Amino acid sequence: MELECFRTGTVVKEDYRILAKCEIEFQIPKEYTKVGIFYQKMAEAGIRWSEEILFENAKKEYSELPDLWSKSRFLPYRFRLCGGPIYENTDYFAVVCESTLSHGNERTVRRSAQVWNSREQTILPNNLTLRLFGKQKITRKKGFRPDGCYFLNGNLILFRNPDSKTPFMEHKIPISKTEK
Repeated sequence: MELECFRTGTVVKEDYRILAKCEIEFQIPKEYTKVGIFYQKMAEAGIRWSEEILFENAKKEYSELPDLWSKSRFLPYRFRLCGGPIYENTDYFAVVCESTLSHGNERTVRRSAQVWNSREQTILPNNLTLRLFGKQKITRKKGFRPDGCYFLNGNLILFRNPDSKTPFMEHKIPISKTEK
């Protein structure tokens, strides 16, 4: 699979100070045009979100600071979205995307994954991916519903993004075993 790198980004400044920065980078398989279009649209949505929400919040927070000393100590917001294929066989390939939002010492990381049908260039839903490898019963046994799944080094990786109650969770299941 030959990859084409797609990068974009934007910055918002005020008073010669960077308030927020957005960087987006995807490695897109050249031979799959529909896949490339999907991730270009995802990048455009990330830029739109950062301009409409993140940048406005940073400007508002910066403008509400009382004095020059406080403004000089303002820490910029940083949003980074990156992704690329991590697994490929003749029928399927998986793409993992990771977004990181940081401000000062606070850092939030979220992950998403898409499993693609190589021939049709369509995304397989998580439940179909699990069923394909005979792993649909695993989620009930482990007691958690995954936000996504992907393949890596002969394992099916199930993950759940963090929320207010639980941290990031990940389960690795060997693909070679079939559960019945």
